[in-house]
Order: sequence, then structure tokens, then C-alpha cells
Amino acid sequence: MDPQQRPHWQPTSRQVTVGAVVGVLVAVLLVTNYYFIHQSAWEWLKLLIVPAVLAGGGLWFNTQQRERASKR
Repeated sequence: MDPQQRPHWQPTSRQVTVGAVVGVLVAVLLVTNYYFIHQSAWEWLKLLIVPAVLAGGGLWFNTQQRERASKR
């Protein structure tokens, strides 16, 4: 399939690889913190919820801007 024709929602192989690496790193950090620092995953989630919401909002806003620009 031509890269120009690929739907925007389908991730590239590089995106999948980066996502998998980030997921493994997060899992290792959570397990390490639980056993050595005694901090649970829930405590980490409470800490990271605001940056995650801000990042998601930024991605959503960027997508909306691109769609509006492509309709012109």
C-alpha cells in the first residue's frame, strides 16, 4: 500500500516499536519501584494523570487543526 493512501489511524511499524519499548520501560520502572521503593502503580498513575490528560488534549487539538487546514 502506498504511504499516501494509508489511513491516518493505522500506526507505522516504527510507532508500534516505539510504543512497545515505552511500554516495557514503564513496566520495568513500575515493578522496580514497587519492590525497592514500595510505591504502587496506583500512586504513579495519580502522579501522571495530569500530564497524560494534557498530552492527550494537545494531540487532539493538533489533529483538529490539521483536519481544518486540509479542508481549505
